[in-house]
Amino acid sequence: MIIVAFYAGGAAIQFNERHYFYLEFMPWWALALLLQRAVDAGWRIRQSGRRGVVASLWPWERWGLIALALVIVGVGGSLVAARAYQDQQVRKLLAGYRAAAAAPVAMRWRMLESGQMRAEVDDDRLVVAEAEADAHWQTHSIGTDFFRAEFGGADCDYALVVPTVRYISLAPYDDLSAPFPIRLPPRGAVVSAFFPVYSAVVTVPNLGLPYGTTRFAGLEMSAAQARCLVGLRRVVDLASLPFLWRAIVRSPQDVLPYYQTLARWEDADTGSAPQLYSAGTAGVSQRDLVAPMPGPRESLDTIADAGRVEGSRIIIDGPIETPVSVLLISQLRTLPGGARAVLQGRLDRGAIVVGLADGKQLLDATTISQAGPFAISFATPVAGSYRMVVRNRDGRLRHGTRLVIDRFGWVPEPPESSAAQP
Repeated sequence: MIIVAFYAGGAAIQFNERHYFYLEFMPWWALALLLQRAVDAGWRIRQSGRRGVVASLWPWERWGLIALALVIVGVGGSLVAARAYQDQQVRKLLAGYRAAAAAPVAMRWRMLESGQMRAEVDDDRLVVAEAEADAHWQTHSIGTDFFRAEFGGADCDYALVVPTVRYISLAPYDDLSAPFPIRLPPRGAVVSAFFPVYSAVVTVPNLGLPYGTTRFAGLEMSAAQARCLVGLRRVVDLASLPFLWRAIVRSPQDVLPYYQTLARWEDADTGSAPQLYSAGTAGVSQRDLVAPMPGPRESLDTIADAGRVEGSRIIIDGPIETPVSVLLISQLRTLPGGARAVLQGRLDRGAIVVGLADGKQLLDATTISQAGPFAISFATPVAGSYRMVVRNRDGRLRHGTRLVIDRFGWVPEPPESSAAQP
């Protein structure tokens, strides 16, 4: 019990190979224990007969069953209690976010060379002034703020937006920029996305020169997604919040479990609504989900031996040669910048990687491992030749991958058709 609960339980916190390789003896130890018990039982049957062995072993087996029942009850009860506590605390935290006073922040839109648009913040509170250096490496000033961004509205035609929380920094390792995927409700409704931002200046000792400067610059997204940002506010009283968490707060009536689930055992049930994925910051527009597309035979270039085409669907079902085998590749097509690639279907077993390639290398790739319906969108960065690639990403070759694809191909959408500035 100590070996399993302590050593194996500790590896569950961080589960990379370097964190559990030394525990490989445990399954062999358990197997050896079972074999030892089987050999002991066989030897006793030979010496004293079957009834005598059963009579001598039953007290030990009975206590073992009692111990197993206690472990199941203890683990199950702890899980139920922990989930009830986490659900209550998270709901309380999100309710605090929703009720926190927030002041509007002045922002301006800037078109970047990449074609993205940035909502820049004009707020003196985010400007960190340099201080005099001393004899130590020291962060002289750190600024922290908590923002509330509202996405949606009648002009928004996206089911998933992916703004980038952009920072400006002198050193690459100080760059805290990261994408923030936000699933939106039906057109007209609005969700609130909360995120903390930081600013800091570190100076070089004895020189007073900035060693590293990091500052929040704004939210970056495509011009089409920019229409979905309807407001940006700064939470006024940070002291009222226990900690600052990047979170998406929808309607208080949403019925969602606010606790960690067990992967593969209790994947979230999304019903008929697909789980949405975006390669990079392309997002998923409503048009991606409903636009008519050519049949799979017109889009396919290569398909694995375990795959077949049935009518308008592509089915991958069966063992795969290697854990990273290619399942299917679309035809190479010349497309304008901003053309969108869509893959929509249902993953029943295994895991896949969907990527956009330019004929030479993979540009963007997203892993899908949650069972159920899904949809993923890509956007070509510039005009050129591209193809979609779907690979297997599951080492359980005996079970194979089960994947049904309903829509697979390209929905040409030049930037001019949806690049109206907000």
